[in-house]
Amino acid sequence: MHRRKQLDGPVGDFGIIASLKYEITFLTFENASWQYNQNGQPLGPEWRQDPLYDDSTNPNTGWATGTSVFDAKDVPRTTVGGMAVMTQLERRNSTFVDSNIPCYFFRGHFTLPVPPSEISSLSLRTFIDDFDAAWMNNYDAPIRKNPGNPLTDLDTYGYSGGGAVGDAGILGPFSVDPTNLVAGDNLVCVKVFSSLVPARTSPSLTN
Repeated sequence: MHRRKQLDGPVGDFGIIASLKYEITFLTFENASWQYNQNGQPLGPEWRQDPLYDDSTNPNTGWATGTSVFDAKDVPRTTVGGMAVMTQLERRNSTFVDSNIPCYFFRGHFTLPVPPSEISSLSLRTFIDDFDAAWMNNYDAPIRKNPGNPLTDLDTYGYSGGGAVGDAGILGPFSVDPTNLVAGDNLVCVKVFSSLVPARTSPSLTN
């Protein structure tokens, strides 16, 4: 996501008031740390709604730590869309032996160093396929749902259907309501749906 902050202040010897804008980027497409879950089990809404949800690395819950870009291929590759693949995801596991894992879950954090009231705009870019949905800070309303995703219930654990996307590409920016922000630690939750083909994904959101 891209975030811009508007500041007003005196500039020059004559006390002229000028608007100053700058952009802060967090959760970049590459080399961002995410907690992810690929164990092939439904997580309900708690993984994105519960402020006390435990996503610490634990083989019993399926959560692990990884670095973007994430990719899922039978034959691992080193790059996708010109970006380095840092974490290889499983396409199949003991639950999904003959078909691809339907959904992958990601949770990432960034720190907002100023009050949300100082943020004039917030936008999101994605590098994901096939279809994604994203939420912030335990709010129920998503900040992003890929319009190609035919699912209406985003808590569904299953294939999205719809036409499969080719290789992931950068989409956006998409406008996000800045009131989703909080001062200090911010949480971004991303669910990636497969449409019966492997998901080549980086939830890598840029703030």
